[in-house]
Amino acid sequence: MADLLTGDDLPEGFAYPPEFLRVVELGLTDLEPWWIIDGDLLRSGMRLLASAYPTRRLVLFAKRQDNDT
Repeated sequence: MADLLTGDDLPEGFAYPPEFLRVVELGLTDLEPWWIIDGDLLRSGMRLLASAYPTRRLVLFAKRQDNDT
């Protein structure tokens, strides 16, 4: 299973939707054009989001891989 955020890493009151967790559980983490971000990349991305948007409760979860942006 992918290394997702847990406990104190998640914004207060947030829980991953069961459907998302099921997709991850099934190992469907590389579905073009999307891939689910996990591990160190997820944690560093979350730090960047928190720094850029300190008043918002955002959770990074996936990235598109079919565009240049």
